[in-house]
Amino acid sequence: GKLDYQNMTHALAQAQRGASGPVILAREPWTAFWPEAEALMRVHRAEVDPEGVARAPFSINTELGQMLSDAGAMPIWTARAQGSIVAYLVWNLGPSLDSQSLLATQGPWFVAPDRRASSIGIRLYKRALSDLREMGVERALLHHWALGGGERLGKFFERLGGTPLEVTYS
Repeated sequence: GKLDYQNMTHALAQAQRGASGPVILAREPWTAFWPEAEALMRVHRAEVDPEGVARAPFSINTELGQMLSDAGAMPIWTARAQGSIVAYLVWNLGPSLDSQSLLATQGPWFVAPDRRASSIGIRLYKRALSDLREMGVERALLHHWALGGGERLGKFFERLGGTPLEVTYS
């Protein structure tokens, strides 16, 4: 069925109410990320795909997530406040067939609704890009959904030096 975005957002806000203090940005393994991130990931999915256009049910392949993380092929960055995840950014790493270099493809990037007025999301993204360069990534492919406010991210990517390359259909 359709995800109840409003109730999930309210539950997250209740859980994070009063959260203050420093926000810690870090790269984390799958085991530190999952299953804690599930509630945020459900809100994310409901927000970017409110009508079910993606045509796929929300179902995280936890075994694959663990394998990719263990292999170093899926680095995950989080922002934590008082120990709880308030933002995350996942990348997929692999070789580029056409340039013989390491390529990073952006996966899910989400900031809890009550944290969006801050710079957490931008700081997390820039931190991940910096770390990816240190890991030997020569090219990063950035993306955003066309629904749920994602279209505003194109301007952010362009300010980072990105160039629109393709349009993806589902």
